[in-house]
Amino acid sequence: LGPTALIQAPGQRHWLPSMSLLSRLNVTNERTWTSSPFLSVPSDRIDHWRQKLRHSLPVGQKLVVINWQGNPNTETSNLRGRSMSLETLAPLAHCPGVTLLSMQRGHGSEQLETCSFQSHLHPLQSEINEIWDLVETAAILQACDLVISTDTAMVHLSAAVGQQTWALLHHLPDWRWGANRDGTRWYDTMRVFRQQTP
Repeated sequence: LGPTALIQAPGQRHWLPSMSLLSRLNVTNERTWTSSPFLSVPSDRIDHWRQKLRHSLPVGQKLVVINWQGNPNTETSNLRGRSMSLETLAPLAHCPGVTLLSMQRGHGSEQLETCSFQSHLHPLQSEINEIWDLVETAAILQACDLVISTDTAMVHLSAAVGQQTWALLHHLPDWRWGANRDGTRWYDTMRVFRQQTP
């Protein structure tokens, strides 16, 4: 949304500042604007990826999606600092019973070639790296147990399809995330983790 939003009703047109939309939608700290999921994925695609991804994992192993970088060309003002390096997520690779699956696309994906925990990535990682289709991506997310991402399209897609999602936010995040909650008004399946120091 830009600085204003157009509200249309029969025979009427009104302009409303975008920052006032939450109030008009009756969204509060206690009430999200909608219930997840509000995007759906064909169940056969979720089943396909669940079977394929789980086939090579031990029973009970948790499959966690990671995504760490947005487009650096957009990180010039209010989105500055939202990305991190892949190596920052290295401690996750050493959690018992966890396999990581990168859904990083484009910028930042080159870090997979030199990361210190390649052996902890899913055996099908190279195949997953070739998937750019949005529906297939959403199906993969739903076939996993958890998505951990910085403020990128991936975190929004994950929460929109109702997946359990952890958003890793810069200490001064975009205004839409608010200032101090560990949740968000936008998605009820998302938990927010905020950087404590610059």
